[in-house]
Amino acid sequence: MTSAFWKLRRFGARALRVVERHKTESTAIAAHEARLAQLSKPFAAAYDEVVRLRSATADAVRSLHATVRAWLPLAQRDVAALVSAEYGGRPEVADDVIADARDLLEQVKGPAGGALPYGAACAAELERGIEAAAKASRDAEAADARYGGLLRQLRQVAAELDAEVQAVRATLSARLGRRDKDLQKMRPHAVNEPDEDDDAGAPAPSPGVGPAAAGVNSPVR
Repeated sequence: MTSAFWKLRRFGARALRVVERHKTESTAIAAHEARLAQLSKPFAAAYDEVVRLRSATADAVRSLHATVRAWLPLAQRDVAALVSAEYGGRPEVADDVIADARDLLEQVKGPAGGALPYGAACAAELERGIEAAAKASRDAEAADARYGGLLRQLRQVAAELDAEVQAVRATLSARLGRRDKDLQKMRPHAVNEPDEDDDAGAPAPSPGVGPAAAGVNSPVR
């Protein structure tokens, strides 16, 4: 599955600056520069415009975003390896919110979720929210040609940019070593950690949340 747009927005810019910094050290690293710039720069411009256009996004998308944020503390506490920083989609970008919700649903319903006492309630709420948000997004896309065009542009580029970012990680690991600090900032888990190589003017992801306290089995409303 292609990474959520907000992750690609951050990692695309970050990867380009890392490559620019190390390109004189390795021709293999330098070989990524042109392709990465070709993909990441228009992706960033389109993403930022989507955020601007949808600052007053559909109620269904905001509701789903709130649902994800409400269940995250419990899921982070009870599902092994789930980290809330991986769910940073902004409510202005329906595709990101829906992607976060689907991923959380997969974690809760999957083997890692186990027999969670609140699993059925969480899954049902997420499924309803995903269905409503997807419909709202389709309606907005049909009604707003500019917004729809930008989303199509993002979707067309996302898979290629995701593949390029992964290729950059592999090249950095081979040439600089697995412990290099610039490789570490490109690791998936580092996506929600601000870095000096991020675009200062880029929209910030939603903040992470902490795990719920022991014994709490339903989200606070």
